[in-house]
Amino acid sequence: MKALLLIATAACSGGYKTPAECRTEANALGALLVEAAKEPPLLVQLADDLRLVARTDLPVPRDLGTAPTVTLTPAAIKFGEHAQADFATLGDRAREAFAKLEDDLATGRIPPKWVPQPRLVYVMIDPSTSWERVVGAVKALAEGGLSAPAFVFEQPSALKVPPRSSIDDKLDALLKGEPGNRATE
Repeated sequence: MKALLLIATAACSGGYKTPAECRTEANALGALLVEAAKEPPLLVQLADDLRLVARTDLPVPRDLGTAPTVTLTPAAIKFGEHAQADFATLGDRAREAFAKLEDDLATGRIPPKWVPQPRLVYVMIDPSTSWERVVGAVKALAEGGLSAPAFVFEQPSALKVPPRSSIDDKLDALLKGEPGNRATE
């Protein structure tokens, strides 16, 4: 943490701000990082354009296990990152994934402590998806062996976003650029 604060302070000392302003910004960065460390880890990758059903009345679980993900929108079904044509192919894909997991657990390639719930699957649902579509997907997953669906909801973060700084416009421009060049830039 001290190294990050030193880096932030060094980055701030480009001659445009007073030492007091830099110290204040570095302290704010430190406080943000401390709060970010309190957030539970994100075990599922969300696409930037995916919106989930929002729930603020649920506790935030902190003991989540690894599991495959299924994304449902009104027009698409994905198992992980792979599009599925329909519920039948979703069920086939679930069956393949569950069989591989069972084999990996049985042969010791994956320790059972890493997968306490082998039948678990995370289901992410776009709010405009019909309930019939959700029921069809859950049924196909269960028929494929993934019979413990865990629904993923959007929940607002307790983190307060710091005010925009002069570098934010440059970072926004980088994110709109070519993905392969982002790290270099």
